[in-house]
Amino acid sequence: MLRCHLQNLIENFSKLEKLEREL
Repeated sequence: MLRCHLQNLIENFSKLEKLEREL
């Protein structure tokens, strides 16, 4: 369960990073 949550956080962080690069 915790691992799933961690993976979700990492994915969200990756998306944020991608968005920042596009700006």
